[in-house]
Amino acid sequence: MFKLKEKPLVVYPNPSKGIMNLTGIASELIQVYEISGRKVSEQTIEKTPI
Repeated sequence: MFKLKEKPLVVYPNPSKGIMNLTGIASELIQVYEISGRKVSEQTIEKTPI
């Protein structure tokens, strides 16, 4: 589960053909699931200073 910052979570483009952009998250772990519930990706991201 991820925590939202003050800004809303934004995922784009939707639908995606591979690369997705995420903004507004505070977690270092991102997990992506298909609508069926199968995990298709798991990434650890680096926090970047503002």
